[in-house]
Amino acid sequence: MNTLASRLNEVLAEKEWSQEHLAEHCSRIAEQSDDFDPKDSVSQVAIHKIASGKTKSTRKGPILSAALGVNVQWLLTGQGEKYPRDHS
Repeated sequence: MNTLASRLNEVLAEKEWSQEHLAEHCSRIAEQSDDFDPKDSVSQVAIHKIASGKTKSTRKGPILSAALGVNVQWLLTGQGEKYPRDHS
């Protein structure tokens, strides 16, 4: 089954990132990017709930996808390309 949890865990494994590392990266992006606000940050607890499948959808898709370097549509729905076209 292709779920939000499985896609998130797939990218975390590819990057060899912990949930805590992703949370820290989201916080940095939220603080430093003009595209996000500090309130857009995602806690490690929220990431754990998504990764474990307890949370089936999230409004935090944009910042999660920015932090992970994947397309938000792919992360949230499994549709479309995993990586943006300019991904190297």
